[in-house]
Amino acid sequence: MSTSTQDIPDEYIELGNTYSADRSKINIIKNATTELYFAYYIQLIIYYFLLVIFTYLFFPKLLKSTSFILKSIFFVFLYLFPILIQPIQYLVYHLLEQTFNSFYTNIFLSKDW
Repeated sequence: MSTSTQDIPDEYIELGNTYSADRSKINIIKNATTELYFAYYIQLIIYYFLLVIFTYLFFPKLLKSTSFILKSIFFVFLYLFPILIQPIQYLVYHLLEQTFNSFYTNIFLSKDW
């Protein structure tokens, strides 16, 4: 006896879509990604806020310094650091996530339930 989607009431199809394991997995991944980007942007705001204060306090001394070029390169590196470190953060996050998932079995990442 075969059942087509026309024989199933709409409310059952809607319930199946709402509580589907595939949709739950997508929601978990989406929420984890959103939380990761939110944490990254909070860190970025804090970092640049502290860097602006640091630059304001030490910039007058920078112009009078004998190693002006070296310290200027250091300031440029400090401003570019969050852009350069983001791929490293991404890698570390995924390594920690895989380590955690190896101890705690996530049903979405395992082959058998």
